[in-house]
Amino acid sequence: MNTAADVLLIGALAAVWLTAGLLADGLPVAGTAAQLHRRATLLSVLTGAGAAVFVAIPLVAAAVPGTSSAPLAA
Repeated sequence: MNTAADVLLIGALAAVWLTAGLLADGLPVAGTAAQLHRRATLLSVLTGAGAAVFVAIPLVAAAVPGTSSAPLAA
């Protein structure tokens, strides 16, 4: 696996977790119940996406020939 694919996978993982963290940080300042529900739903979706990318990294690394440092970095 080449370095560009490694960076892409790890970058996607970092972006999803960073976005989820920033969204979770803003949960206490939600003005209405509907706003809190919308943010909590989005946070759940981001958490699921982050977990899916985290699980996909070793699977992609095993499927693509060559050496990869992505599973170690994740």
